[in-house]
Amino acid sequence: MNIKKKEFLINFKKKFNKIKKKRKEINLRMQAKLENTKKKIIIQQKTIKTQNIEKFFKKIIPIIDYLEDSISYLKKIYNFKNNTIKGLILILKNLHNNFKKYNIIVINNKKINLDKKKHKNIINIKNKENNSTNKIKKIIKKGYIRKNTILRKAYIETYK
Repeated sequence: MNIKKKEFLINFKKKFNKIKKKRKEINLRMQAKLENTKKKIIIQQKTIKTQNIEKFFKKIIPIIDYLEDSISYLKKIYNFKNNTIKGLILILKNLHNNFKKYNIIVINNKKINLDKKKHKNIINIKNKENNSTNKIKKIIKKGYIRKNTILRKAYIETYK
């Protein structure tokens, strides 16, 4: 009977250790799954935040265009003497400061060549001055970039 009890105890310990080992493995797998899920959630949150910021600023861009057009029109009429113009300029400066805060770059440089990723060619003008082609003559509407995402291409006029 002693031998049977010893064999039983040995077998029981082996089975117990196997179960204990499996339990440990399952716990480790669950912990790893939890960590991976946390990492995925953090990445998804960053992506959603970035997308929402970009959507928001895409909606603000036409407002900035309207403010800039209004300011230039009102300057012609009132010659800077109107408080409305000063108020609009302050609003526009505030919007531009927010653009800088979120690393949004304005595309308004005429000295560079046409880049189809950043520019949308609206008008081609015959080259009278013999300048090279694909040179930007005039920027009709400014473009905006945030990191590697183009929020809006700059609308330009080029030489043929």
